[in-house]
Amino acid sequence: MSLIVTSSSQAEYDTTTKYHGGIEDPASYHNFLSSPLIVDPNSEIAVVSIKVNRDLDVILIGRNEGFFVYWGKEKPDNFQEGGIIPWQITDIHTPLRILLTPGSYSTARFLSMLKTRLDAIVLKAFPEVKEIIVDFVEADDTIDPKFDHITIQFKQHGTGASMTDHPVASEYVPYIDSSTQRSYYDPSTHVVTQQTGNVTITDPKAGEVLITGYKAAESTRVCDVIGAAHPVSRVTSKVTMKFNGSQSPTTNDGYTLGFVRSQGGTVGSTKTNFSSVGAMIHPTSETSLRRPGVEVKIPPKYGLGDGVDIAYPPFMFDIAFNWVNGQNAQVIHLVTSNDEDQEGEYQLQAITAAIAPTNASMEANYWDRLEWEFTGEIIKLYLGRTASATRDMMLDGSVSAFDTRFKPVGQTFNQLYPKIAIQNNDATTPGLVTVQDYTGHAQLQYYENNFWGYQSLKEEKDFLAPDNFLFKRLYWGIDFSTIYGNGTITGGALYDYVDQLAGSAGVGNLWSLIWPEGPESGDYDSDAEGYFFDQNQIDSLKNNDSVKRIMGMRTLLIQSEDAVVTASGADVLFKSSKVLDDVALATNSMFIRMKNQALNTYNTNTRSISNIVYSCPRFDAQGNSGGKLFFEPHERVYVKFNNISQFVMNSFDIDIVDVNEKVIKNLVGNTIIVFHVRERK
Repeated sequence: MSLIVTSSSQAEYDTTTKYHGGIEDPASYHNFLSSPLIVDPNSEIAVVSIKVNRDLDVILIGRNEGFFVYWGKEKPDNFQEGGIIPWQITDIHTPLRILLTPGSYSTARFLSMLKTRLDAIVLKAFPEVKEIIVDFVEADDTIDPKFDHITIQFKQHGTGASMTDHPVASEYVPYIDSSTQRSYYDPSTHVVTQQTGNVTITDPKAGEVLITGYKAAESTRVCDVIGAAHPVSRVTSKVTMKFNGSQSPTTNDGYTLGFVRSQGGTVGSTKTNFSSVGAMIHPTSETSLRRPGVEVKIPPKYGLGDGVDIAYPPFMFDIAFNWVNGQNAQVIHLVTSNDEDQEGEYQLQAITAAIAPTNASMEANYWDRLEWEFTGEIIKLYLGRTASATRDMMLDGSVSAFDTRFKPVGQTFNQLYPKIAIQNNDATTPGLVTVQDYTGHAQLQYYENNFWGYQSLKEEKDFLAPDNFLFKRLYWGIDFSTIYGNGTITGGALYDYVDQLAGSAGVGNLWSLIWPEGPESGDYDSDAEGYFFDQNQIDSLKNNDSVKRIMGMRTLLIQSEDAVVTASGADVLFKSSKVLDDVALATNSMFIRMKNQALNTYNTNTRSISNIVYSCPRFDAQGNSGGKLFFEPHERVYVKFNNISQFVMNSFDIDIVDVNEKVIKNLVGNTIIVFHVRERK
């Protein structure tokens, strides 16, 4: 009979630190004998005692784990068993996937990582959100304080009227230049004749940008530029676009002035304006963008021309005032064809405005400016009379029916950037546009292309495009819904636009936090399922239950029931609904494994033969589940070596694992395990 003492910290290698690694890892270590042990035939081994130190301040996050954050209308009913069907969607928002970074964390480091991930996704998805605060509340125990509750607080910027951030001259760039890709998935750039650089841009005075539709070096091209820097605020904000109007009957004026969603991206170190809707399709290959049935006036040198190979730039705006010389002016927006077809089609459609400016009135310079106003999901547009403070309402999204108002500002285009197209590009009397009174955000995020803030596959640094499912299918599901087709939701009810909060405190959307689980879960909430379009969206995160327990949350937390709301709804604080326990902090069961021996044990959880020789109780002799632990079984369980002859043992490879036979991650200091070897009785 032999007694064997093993230790993770060895005199030859001991670094005397709390955290060891390599062959001194307290959960996976190697011991060696200079004088080999002779094991007699038919012997067996048992654990005599175990001394370990388990750090309770450890939170383990695996790959593809996280939760979802939603900002829209509470408890939508979007779930569809057969997959995304756009005309059955009742919402223009969808949950953001908060993919947590895998690793082993202390409480403080976990909270820091959680805030980093929320900032990287939510702040980039929603420009109106100013700050996210992640904190924790400790139990009132000065002797041994324990982690108690997580709090997550969302704060909005509030009134846009106080904001002065606007694109300056250097931030206006051609819609298509030499680096502009055709789309996310087509790395080829547009041909030379499709570039839109016929423009000169200056800052005549603070707060104003002058755009002149002529540049000698680019005179063969069209003028079409984006203020690719500061998205416009959606709270009591205003943007004025002043155009010069015709000064003589021979001047060929024409303007398309409006806003477009974030499309840009960065390829290597080059910033590029992806030239298609949400960077998902290539408009010059899609006839839907200029279908004659929608009666949108296409300016010269745009669109498909006489064939798909004509090198004309795409005519792309989300919302715009559109005056093509010789045609009456109109208001247009990018919506869906509203076909009951899962593929859908993008269309530019004309809207019935309260006034219909004729070409004659435009050429007579009756109006000289556009005044845009934004409140929540509502957009208003006025035409200002020349040399007068008087203005005429064109569209009022707060009172009009869908076909007489702009589409609601939803998640797919909540970052709106000014886009200016000038059709008068001659050297003598070029068209002029002055952008002034711009109320925008400081975030420079156009080239991050984070309209939802998804950092999908961000760990793979060279992967440009977001996840095909999370980005593309969800994006199209919203864009091709009936809300963007005829303004209705399921059942035909008119979609109710969300306004801004009282006192211009922010946008009136509501927050929800979601850890979805299936019906088999004890914490199943059918309302949580309704936030998602289909099961695949839910399954884009794994092990939601683990993260839910770690954070002490229920399946669904909604603002109206579970949050502390202040500042008229602009500040929303969620607190974990359950006190965190030791199970949440990585105190799963421990098993002793000798991996270099042919032992006769089995693990049905892994459906395989195992080398486990002992299972540690949930609590040690003192009733502890963490910290310094000591186990000494009252009755030893011996495991056969299955040796019919003598063999030599000179090395001991020992792991402390969980039930899945994964090495435990939160052991620290020195581990000592004593074994007993005897001839089988």
